[in-house]
Order: sequence, then structure tokens, then C-alpha cells
Amino acid sequence: MLDNDLFKKYMELTPDADAYLERIGLSYRPPVSLEGLNALIEAHQKNVPFENYGICDHHYHVSLLAEDLFKKIVVEGKGGYCFENNASFGSLLNALGFDVRPCACRIMMSSSSLSRIMHRGNIVTIDSQDFYCDVGFNGIEIPEAVEMVSGESSEHELLKPYLIPYDQCWWELHCVTPYRGRGVPEDALLLLINTSKLIPADFYASSDYCCTGADSMMAHNRMVYIRKDDGFVKLIGNVLTVVKGSDSIVTDISDNEVPEVMKEYFGVIY
Repeated sequence: MLDNDLFKKYMELTPDADAYLERIGLSYRPPVSLEGLNALIEAHQKNVPFENYGICDHHYHVSLLAEDLFKKIVVEGKGGYCFENNASFGSLLNALGFDVRPCACRIMMSSSSLSRIMHRGNIVTIDSQDFYCDVGFNGIEIPEAVEMVSGESSEHELLKPYLIPYDQCWWELHCVTPYRGRGVPEDALLLLINTSKLIPADFYASSDYCCTGADSMMAHNRMVYIRKDDGFVKLIGNVLTVVKGSDSIVTDISDNEVPEVMKEYFGVIY
């Protein structure tokens, strides 16, 4: 019979949890609780951008090893895309004493077709209850841990994600969001989340395809997001969008301006 602790043996710890906490603006160790988890998610999303700038513009070699992610995100002050940010965040949670495991996801652009499994999230268990958390999406539509119970029959608040079980292994993650292109709030299916037990090494092949594949959108289309106290900033290609409250400023920038924009708005230098 398979050892129940076997999967835990493959979960790496971040090399220096206190330095990591300092990187995301926290001067204390949050408690191992839902409140502590949400404090960590918010701090990470506001200080570590989702970004594939290094891949697209600088052919940065992506490694999912905890020590390499620590160097990139904590020491060098860069961000990462989903496989990097969520792997790094998982290693931090582990070091802080949380019960965390990775999970595979499909990013859903529509409810009528299935995408490849090209996203990694984390499932954290607190007091026997599972929560989905994600610091590698965009930080706006998944701003906190989502309890893995059915929210199908509930009233849903704006930007308050909820889950619906699809079958024994898959969950649908939904959010009422105004950021899907139509300018009005709509209930969007964001992800399909698989709860099967996996280890970090299971994501190497998918991550490698994302950053090197000839037809990978992640490898060839610049995408950068960071959450702010009252909004967010994103850079898609050469279009910079700054959202503050109900105000939005959209600016076209040149390739020559990208490095300065990355430094000013996202704190990232390559």
C-alpha cells in the first residue's frame, strides 16, 4: 500500500522564510489559519507580479526548484508566471507550517471548449477543510483562498470567487467579474481545478512547454499583472492599463519603454 506521506516528501521548503516574508512586505509570520493564509496571498499578489517578461524579452531560463525560485523572486526581486509563483508560494507555505499540495488546472476561456492543463494552483488544508489558493493567476479575480465547498446555490458578490464541483476530481472556479471585456459584471468560469494528488515534478513538462513551445501564448505574448490596494496594473503586449478604483488609464507604449515600465509599475529589472 502506498505510504500516505510519500507525496509530502517531495514538497520543497523555501530556503529562508523570513527573507521571503520581507520580500512580500510582511514583518511577522502569519498564523497557520485561514486569516494567515489570506494575509500571505494578498501580500504576495501585491508585491510579486505575474510576469513572463523574462521569458518573452530576455529568454530567461525557468526553473521550478525552490532554491532557484527563491533566487529569482526574493533575491533578484523579479516575478514569475503561474508555475513559478505558485510553486514558490507553496514552498513558503510549507516552510511556515501549512498543509499544502499543488494542483493542476485548466484556464477556461469559454465554457464550451477545454484547454490544455497549463496552470498550477495550490490546495491548502486547514482544520480538515480544503481551500484553493492562487498567486499565479492575475490577483484580481482570485484575491483570497476559496473554500472547496459548493457555491452553486448561493448569491455571489462581485470579485468573490466560488467553486462548483464538476465531478469527483474536478471543480469549476467561477467569479462575478467586470474585467472580461464587456464593461459590466458577469459570472465567468475561470478555471477547472483537479484535486488529484501531485508533486512539484509533475509540472515540469507543462512549464517547459509554456515557456518554450512554438505555439505557446505564454512564450510569445508579454503578460504582466500586479494587484494594488485599490486596483491593479497590467501590461499586455505593449498596452499598459492602470486601474485605480473606478478609473482606468490605458496607454500604448513602445518596446523601448518596456524596461522602464517594468521597473516603475512592477518593480522588476532584468
